[in-house]
Amino acid sequence: ILADLDNIPLTYPAVNSAWLKSIGNHLLTINATDEAGNISTATKSIHIKYNFNGFTSPLPNTTITLNQKLKIQFVVKYGGVTPVPVLHPGITIKRLSDNYILNLACNATLSCFKQTTNNKYTFTKTTLVNGLGIGVWEIKVILDDGEEYITSVEVTP
Repeated sequence: ILADLDNIPLTYPAVNSAWLKSIGNHLLTINATDEAGNISTATKSIHIKYNFNGFTSPLPNTTITLNQKLKIQFVVKYGGVTPVPVLHPGITIKRLSDNYILNLACNATLSCFKQTTNNKYTFTKTTLVNGLGIGVWEIKVILDDGEEYITSVEVTP
């Protein structure tokens, strides 16, 4: 059995292969030959994404008081093991009662996150997060692989 990803041969075990860090859409091809010499080929489109380990404390789904600072951070890894060294996530913060969206100017090009020494990505525009008004706010993080992760925070008087 031979396998390749985007016409690049895979080696076994594939767990440590560089292709696991190649986030996005790919074409996996597997060729098998039986004892009689018959060859069978199968192809499958796959989407490789990061392993989002979730928001860390105080999120997800927490309550804070008005003017309390909110710390937004999360961990992302390749295959659940290796921390992602470079990531440019986007973020939107929206009040659910009226769909008001904070203008954060954060996206894949202008990231508002910094990777800390403990491999957590931490939101760096804390002054804007301090300005959340009363209500329930949806926090959506969009990773480079296109996946979106949502949590919420309720701000009370």
